[in-house]
Amino acid sequence: MDEHASQAGVERLFSPQSVAVVGASEASLGSYVFQNLHRDFPGRLYPVNPKRAEVHGVKAYRGVDDLPEAVDMVVILTPAVTVPGIIEASAKRGIGGAVVLAAGFAEAGAEGKAAQQRMTDVARAHAFPIVGPNCNGFYNGQRQVAATFAIPTDMDRPKLGPVAVVSQSGNVAVNALCPGPIQTPLLEELLASLRVAAAEVCCSTRQKLCAQIITASASAMVFIT
Repeated sequence: MDEHASQAGVERLFSPQSVAVVGASEASLGSYVFQNLHRDFPGRLYPVNPKRAEVHGVKAYRGVDDLPEAVDMVVILTPAVTVPGIIEASAKRGIGGAVVLAAGFAEAGAEGKAAQQRMTDVARAHAFPIVGPNCNGFYNGQRQVAATFAIPTDMDRPKLGPVAVVSQSGNVAVNALCPGPIQTPLLEELLASLRVAAAEVCCSTRQKLCAQIITASASAMVFIT
């Protein structure tokens, strides 16, 4: 998430009423993420895949320019080299923001680093908010938005409550969402009160922005950086 992002776009991104999944498929992560959203999300959901007419029985679209509306959030799972172009097309279309789950950016070498810089430049030019890249996404229980592959599609969702968790560590956020053997009774009590959980959204230097994002739906926040 960048401090240049517009507040309106950030609000649309984290509390969307319409979502497109670019790279939605019936296998691998593209299937996992789409099914997670399809299971609970009460808004409008569009798969984007130029090679398929349908994804899990839902009409698919070739690209963001072909969508029937400018959605609030686009989730991207395509190769890193394609992402800057998708971000630019999304921003020009009037889409609210993006969750880039795709990997292969700065962590993967010079080519990936260049792709990440292009993506960042485009996002800043349009004040376009991005969660990612190479992240676990986020979960908003209040809005029933599971924009992540970190939650099993058949897992019971965390109960709603007044606490928001923002973690730079994807593993910490996953453990917060998914019960595991390391949990203590105290931790279980805390996690039971989750309203929003986000993975790799911010670091300590960006806590002010994240506070603006979440305070509307949570009375307390926990930052793990």
